[in-house]
Amino acid sequence: MKTVEQKLANNVANTKWRRKLRKEVISHYGNSCECCNESTNRFLTIDHINGGGNQHRKDIKSDGGWQFFSWIKKNDYPKDLRVLCMNCNWGRSHNDGICPHKEVINNDWEWEL
Repeated sequence: MKTVEQKLANNVANTKWRRKLRKEVISHYGNSCECCNESTNRFLTIDHINGGGNQHRKDIKSDGGWQFFSWIKKNDYPKDLRVLCMNCNWGRSHNDGICPHKEVINNDWEWEL
């Protein structure tokens, strides 16, 4: 049985490994949002260029976190992925696949104050 200290050390090592893996994947795809050039690492995410990310993650049995980054690396950084910031990624998913920075297609989610 592991001691509390061993479990803590294991958790710290796993966290470091996951952060390193994420940084490596984000770096491979350019270190900044392809749409707005945001480069703050914690705001960046991986986007499926042609959509279908939810289904893809289900197919590879990934929750979208470190398992997805690991899959990307093991599959030699597929070309149908890119870096977007969370805002651009979310905006695309709610604007018919186009970032609102480029063109607003669906105004349903904009509210007037």
